Amino acid sequence: MNPADCRILVVDDHALQRLLLVRMLGALPVAEVAEAGNGDDALAQISDAAAPFDLVITDLDMPGMDGMELARRIAALTLPPPVALVSALDSRILASVGNLSRAAGGALQSILPKPVSVDALREAISRIGQPRPASVALPGFSDAELAEGLAAGEFQPWFEPQIELGSGEIVGFEALVRWHHPTLGVLAPFRFIEQIERDPALIATLTDSVLRQSLAALTHWQAAGYCGSLSVNLSPLVLAEIDFANRLCAIVAEYGIAAETLILELTESAAANGSAAIENITRLRMRGFRLSIDDFGTGYSSLQQLSRLPLTELKIDRSFTSRMREDPVSRAAIESSLHLAQRLSLRSCGEGIETAEQVRELRWMGCLVGQGYLFTRPIPGEQLLDWLAHWPTRRGTLIEEWRAD
Repeated sequence: MNPADCRILVVDDHALQRLLLVRMLGALPVAEVAEAGNGDDALAQISDAAAPFDLVITDLDMPGMDGMELARRIAALTLPPPVALVSALDSRILASVGNLSRAAGGALQSILPKPVSVDALREAISRIGQPRPASVALPGFSDAELAEGLAAGEFQPWFEPQIELGSGEIVGFEALVRWHHPTLGVLAPFRFIEQIERDPALIATLTDSVLRQSLAALTHWQAAGYCGSLSVNLSPLVLAEIDFANRLCAIVAEYGIAAETLILELTESAAANGSAAIENITRLRMRGFRLSIDDFGTGYSSLQQLSRLPLTELKIDRSFTSRMREDPVSRAAIESSLHLAQRLSLRSCGEGIETAEQVRELRWMGCLVGQGYLFTRPIPGEQLLDWLAHWPTRRGTLIEEWRAD
């Protein structure tokens, strides 16, 4: 959006602070700056405006309706404008505010520390129009629709490469399920996985299907010279099946794949799902499968799980990776997790890598492997060998970027 076309609403109960913000914005090339002394007035102006506001800049700590509540109520509107919060509160409180807003899919776009600078306002205005999480619920699917899709083979694995951060070599792929819906196109897991995991029969069918398709793809890659690993995700419900370990071993043997080639990714709740889950996990490790704890640090008992499970890999969740530069808590979580991995001789893998700078930071902290959009988005199985053929050229370019000073 052209800043000269922007309509901005400033909300602050303190008249002098509000005036300062209005004057600073007036020095920028924006179309209009309105002001409100409290949240109720702001909501009324947003609803009654002849033309929509493009940005709401509000103080966080206000009497009555504070900035968090105002942002939440704005997000519930039919066409919510983005919100920038202004605050002098501690950076950890502000990080918590941002985390809550992201989790709720709200209207929050920026957090501006006080005293607000003209450059910070200019940056907030430049973000207008950028995508942010949807504030409306997506339509769900019936169990019958999911079962029909499974029976028709519409759920298929796509593959995300795992890259050794020192050399840029491909060391593995993670299988990530996609639903090739006949009318809605390719759907990511957040559209269906929670519903499938509520039904033991559906998640068992999905796991079996994705596993078999992934193993078939792996045999094809191995025939072409690929010698890395394959990671697959296992639901706690599947691990709770008393005979799952034996069934998995039989399927892998059917495809002639060595158990050591597979990395089974477990959530932090896996060991809390009863003795059958722990028995399956232990038996699978005894048979040679490698075990990874996925999204480490996002659960409630991470250290306890490390002590209870015979793990070989620890994965750093993308929520920490994406915020490690601006959020000291996320950075500390990564550093402590990687220290644990090193002390316990676990392979470490950082998820959600999008920039060369993140690679440099993770390498400096001791992370061994990474995956994310910097390397590529997940790839359909039939396109993977072609992608592998072009990787050496892309690898050279990336290494130059992340080794640059």
